[in-house]
Amino acid sequence: MWHLRHKPEVTSGLLTIFLRAVETTIRQRSPGAPPGARFGAVAFVHRFGSYLNSHVHFHVLVTDGVFSAGDDGEAVFHPALDLEPGDFEAVQAKMRHRGLRWLHRHGHLDDDALHVLDSSEHAGGWSVDASVTIPGWNRHGLERLARYCARPPLSQDRLGRLNEQTLVYSLRRPDRRRPHRTAADPDRIAGSSGPTGDPAPAAQAPLLRRAGTERSVARGGDRVGRSGGSDASASGAGAREHGVAIGLAA
Repeated sequence: MWHLRHKPEVTSGLLTIFLRAVETTIRQRSPGAPPGARFGAVAFVHRFGSYLNSHVHFHVLVTDGVFSAGDDGEAVFHPALDLEPGDFEAVQAKMRHRGLRWLHRHGHLDDDALHVLDSSEHAGGWSVDASVTIPGWNRHGLERLARYCARPPLSQDRLGRLNEQTLVYSLRRPDRRRPHRTAADPDRIAGSSGPTGDPAPAAQAPLLRRAGTERSVARGGDRVGRSGGSDASASGAGAREHGVAIGLAA
């Protein structure tokens, strides 16, 4: 979708909708959590796919539970229990329903496009995967997962130059449609304007966004709700990776 690739407000708006849906689901599955309990999340906005194709998608590290303020103001962690595939299917359905209406409300989809994309014949275009879970004690595993989410779109070891005008990138998983190596325009890799003058999707490091208690800790806060405090980071909470890929081509 052109809007998602070139309008930061669309990326931010859809990411906010996704994070709210995830937080609500986790809170509902966390026994004893009050209505104002917050999760912790760090989101990475990626703009490229594995084949250097333009593909905006999110990788999100999410705590497997929510935090609330205890009687003495300390952070209390409420672990999420019995999360099932159906919970994440519900998140995907919410994301699709609310995302389409957000796009329509802000003028990015007209009535006809909304009708087509929201029909049962067009059920695709939104996908959520939450298959990776790391326990809180596995600090090495958490670091590996964070490094995976924050990885750059290009590997310097697989990038070469064919001539002054063309770069060549070696693919890890070539197939019949995509050969072992693919040519790339340096302007597109650098993120400068293409022949039409439109900004090309830059092969830059993924954008970083924080939400919930993680956002508050990054700001140096010390209260749950407005801020998670250092106790929220040291509670031993595990992490789950929620990946969301969004495509809106009618």
